[in-house]
Amino acid sequence: MTTTVSAPDHARAATAARQRWLHLLAVSPVNSIDTLCAAMLDGHSFEWLRQPETGLYRLQGRLDGGGDRFMLADVTVTRCALRSAAGTAGVGYVTGRAAHHCAQMARLDALLQTETLRDMLLASVIEPLAQALSERHAAERAATAHSRVNFYTMTPETL
Repeated sequence: MTTTVSAPDHARAATAARQRWLHLLAVSPVNSIDTLCAAMLDGHSFEWLRQPETGLYRLQGRLDGGGDRFMLADVTVTRCALRSAAGTAGVGYVTGRAAHHCAQMARLDALLQTETLRDMLLASVIEPLAQALSERHAAERAATAHSRVNFYTMTPETL
């Protein structure tokens, strides 16, 4: 029995995959990205749609998730957009003043949307970044585990 994937399911899967690699590219250190993809970006040309620019985003919160909005903070964000020679558009959004990081993210996003390059880039760039992020989170959890308080293991006082 063959399983067919409907167009909406395929679109959702493609969107989820893109969200994953954009997240990994945004939170990974730029030197790791540069190391993993240095040779892969050579030979590809890109046209800027929006060169890297830095600005402020205003973060808003809501009380209990549904109350009145309030201003939480301002955050510096660098963004850009470009088009590859294959015609795919790539975007980059990173916190801080990181024009190079943002540009690398957009280049990789555009190439990852190309069918012929996707599997190779996922295996050689995205998966190592995911593994490094997982290891970094595990190290942070281990470093803070000794200070964790588990309130559920405390015994109640008796009167």
